[in-house]
Amino acid sequence: MAVDEGPVYTKGKRYRARAEARQRSYRARVLGVEHGRYGHFLSSDAADRGSNFVLAEAFRAAQERRDAGKGVAQRTFDNMISSQAMCFNLFAPLSTRLDLATEVLAPFIDGLQEVTAIHIEHTPAGDVFNDQTGRGGVDCDVLVEGLTSRGRLVQVIETKFVEPEFSICGFRKAGRAKKGQDVCPQDVAVRDDRGECFYVRNKGYA
Repeated sequence: MAVDEGPVYTKGKRYRARAEARQRSYRARVLGVEHGRYGHFLSSDAADRGSNFVLAEAFRAAQERRDAGKGVAQRTFDNMISSQAMCFNLFAPLSTRLDLATEVLAPFIDGLQEVTAIHIEHTPAGDVFNDQTGRGGVDCDVLVEGLTSRGRLVQVIETKFVEPEFSICGFRKAGRAKKGQDVCPQDVAVRDDRGECFYVRNKGYA
């Protein structure tokens, strides 16, 4: 019997195309649910049931963070190549099993002795970057607190599934230079003279 894997909008062997194809197949053959706008998007019903999450606790964690009013959008629930869904799938189970989290993260964090807390889509205090405005501002995908052989640890983790790069500064987005708009320099050093950074100079962000 033929399985409808939904429309195919990407071709070739690039990583994103392979990831989309893999998720289309998983949705159709393993989950057995309908697709949404694209083949790697879940239908509304499937998204509402939490089909984008491996464990129910990951689904609940995403719902709770969404209901807190910031950081989690609908694509987390219906887009099967969502980095944020991957983040909840990986780290929500670890956040409730800190002994396991310590074992899993120890090979990646030098001298890690104990993970004491994991926060997903963590919003720092407003005075850290001076940029928390309503639904805007810097959030980190994962914040890990713990103890190492050298003392207390705070580790920030960024998760990406198919994106080739980290988020782009608004003052460096494509098209600004072509429109004659100012563009931030590439290499403004942290803890250096940041007057050339437009977010510092124009926005007052830290």
